[in-house]
Amino acid sequence: MKSMLKHVAMLSGSVVAAGCAIPTNPPQAQVVPYQAVRHSAAGAEGYYALGKYYIGQQRPADALIEFTKAVNANPNHIEARNGRATALAQLGEFRSAAGELKTALERAPEAVHLLNNLGYVQTLGGQFDEAAETLRKAFALDPKNERVRANWA
Repeated sequence: MKSMLKHVAMLSGSVVAAGCAIPTNPPQAQVVPYQAVRHSAAGAEGYYALGKYYIGQQRPADALIEFTKAVNANPNHIEARNGRATALAQLGEFRSAAGELKTALERAPEAVHLLNNLGYVQTLGGQFDEAAETLRKAFALDPKNERVRANWA
């Protein structure tokens, strides 16, 4: 029994000693807020990619905003102009879409896909004579293009 009391006393003493090693005022952890916001749509290519995403999501108004940002960042971005025209056409703005495609064609006059899209938008807008002429140009540049053939038929 004495041995057991001796061990209990030693154990109690070590617990008390260990307790003394803990500071009464431990240092407080500091939380420093850090926030970095990065937008994937940095520059014309990023805005263009986001516009394409929105077109795929059937969100032409949102796509138009992003394609416009891309064109503002790089006025020579032909595909962003094509994207703007697509969004405008989906919103029923056929004349504006045609104007955007004509601007793109000033920079890339032999881009068959732009001519095809212009002919299609002109058809949707009721400009049938203009559409026929535009699609003839596209067909002359690429007679095997299936989309041009389908729109010209």
